[in-house]
Amino acid sequence: MGGRGGGSDSSGLRRLNTSMSRRQVGGVVATVLLAGCLSGGGSEDDGADVAAGDIELIIDEEPYDLSQDHLQAEHAEEYSMSFHFHEYDDRWHRHGAEPVTVGDGLDLLPGFMCEQDGDMRLEIEDAVYDASEPNTEISVTMNNESVEAFEYVPQDGDAIRIEISTG
Repeated sequence: MGGRGGGSDSSGLRRLNTSMSRRQVGGVVATVLLAGCLSGGGSEDDGADVAAGDIELIIDEEPYDLSQDHLQAEHAEEYSMSFHFHEYDDRWHRHGAEPVTVGDGLDLLPGFMCEQDGDMRLEIEDAVYDASEPNTEISVTMNNESVEAFEYVPQDGDAIRIEISTG
């Protein structure tokens, strides 16, 4: 499945960190793309699919802090416009002509890896949660309805809840 921490795809962006001139160009491109996100940019006319909604990640009944700076597009070294967070709100955001599933979106987040080969496996930072392990359950709900993480594409206004139980 996708890579660690939001590698590039046809609708994503990877910040360039190899030289000053590339950093400046990457920063300008990121600013322009993020400006589109902030202004609700994108329309059916330009082929962009723009969506946002609430998101919760609960691990053993404790909310995971998705507002950490390194997870926000404004601060992350790598991020994807296909699925990301912003420092100004607690919502997921998606841009691009090809929408991603919940599982693919999680896999694009910095420090996250999400895959499914039978049972779902989610790595967050250095912690691994594997639903094939005894006593580990991972559930994904959208608007309080259970969904398959790698089948459901979140729509504008959808509330995503990922719940992990290891006990």
